Amino acid sequence: MFREHKLFYRVYLSIITIFICLFILEMYFRWRMPYNMSLRDISIKSDNPRILYELRPNSEIIFTGQYAKLSPTTIKISSNGIRDYQYMPEKPQGVYRIVILGDSVAFGWGVELEHTFAKYLERFLQERRIGRFEVINFGVPGYNLAQEIATLEYKCLDYHPDLIIFCIEENDYKPLFNYYCPITLLRHLPQFIYKSYLINWILERVVYYMDKVNSREFNRGIVEVDRAIDNLCNILLKHNIKVLFYPDVWWLHGILKKYNLDNLIINSDGIIFKDPHYTYERDGHPNKNGHRKIAEEIYNYLEINGYLKSHKEKLD
Repeated sequence: MFREHKLFYRVYLSIITIFICLFILEMYFRWRMPYNMSLRDISIKSDNPRILYELRPNSEIIFTGQYAKLSPTTIKISSNGIRDYQYMPEKPQGVYRIVILGDSVAFGWGVELEHTFAKYLERFLQERRIGRFEVINFGVPGYNLAQEIATLEYKCLDYHPDLIIFCIEENDYKPLFNYYCPITLLRHLPQFIYKSYLINWILERVVYYMDKVNSREFNRGIVEVDRAIDNLCNILLKHNIKVLFYPDVWWLHGILKKYNLDNLIINSDGIIFKDPHYTYERDGHPNKNGHRKIAEEIYNYLEINGYLKSHKEKLD
């Protein structure tokens, strides 16, 4: 009997000790990293297996950074699941509609909606050109090019775009990876556990590790991208949509050349992601100056290459 009580006491003491340790760790991470370390509150599992996850309609958070502390920004997702205004799928008559697809840069990581390059570009078009323009942002943090093309087919075609612009990053060739749910077991756990800073820190480490693993799987990732671009060509042919890619990252030109799309890359002077005037320190994402610079480069390309002239001729 005494032994049973002694065993019970040891188990009880061990459990209490574990909870105390977890509590201390939780308090430490809340003190050490007093900012959002996850975008799960605005993300949901996608019904489309080629997309994996998407933005949660009608959700809203104040975002203060994930890999480094940033100034608070409001992230509000519309009812149609994009970080943008409430655009209707039916395109108004006489409107030239551009759809932006990309990952965290296109999404506007660390900047307000009005300071994303999509909104800068929309204002440039409205102010400098004759006609009506809409630039709709379908960017989602963590997406690769295959997911972006799947999103085009799954969502964007309903909005009848005239032009698609893919915002490409150096890591967009990586194989599909579910940033929303990096560990399968997490799908069965209650949502409230993600309020824990400790849990989010662990998930951040998992995501970081998987990013490193995926970055070494160039061949597998390129196969996925190759398959997706082949599908993109069929989409463009069927729906008579124009497409552009921005900017010319190191792996992009070669794979697009296979499909005769390498002449549709908007070149950048490269300062956006190197000059601290245009990016956040320790985070690497463009600030509002960087987003404005991106919008200027895209606008100038559209102007020089006749995209805007053809729209004016239609209006005339």
